[in-house]
Amino acid sequence: MLDLISHLPQRGSIYFWKYKTDGWLGSEWHFAANEQGRKFFEELLNRMETAETDCTFLIKTKAVTQKILRVPDFNSPYENREGLKLTFSPFESNYYEWSVGDNEYIVDISFGKAILREWRRVLTEAQAVETCIGLEDDHTVFVWKTDG
Repeated sequence: MLDLISHLPQRGSIYFWKYKTDGWLGSEWHFAANEQGRKFFEELLNRMETAETDCTFLIKTKAVTQKILRVPDFNSPYENREGLKLTFSPFESNYYEWSVGDNEYIVDISFGKAILREWRRVLTEAQAVETCIGLEDDHTVFVWKTDG
């Protein structure tokens, strides 16, 4: 597996959190990034898409701020995650792969090409409105526009 961390230095701020309240819209995962963070994330997706083997990158996330939390404005207790580990598989057999695992400090997300394209799409759309990837219980990730 190719670790892209030595090929691409992380830039900007990326936030990843989950509200503690289960069973209501908003209790899934939430992603936001400032302008530099979005550009970095898009570049990371581009690098992943051109990879010829499985690749991974551990993003060090920032603690979500009140300014960021006001964007979805759910006014509920939340939990930060210290990292977001992305693992991409370029192979056709993993085309629709999408799994989200939480190990308390780091969230592991594994995905194939279909989801990579969804990440790219929602990053563009999130510049105008909130949007999401997944819609599968705990596997949903809401992407928010922020200036944070």
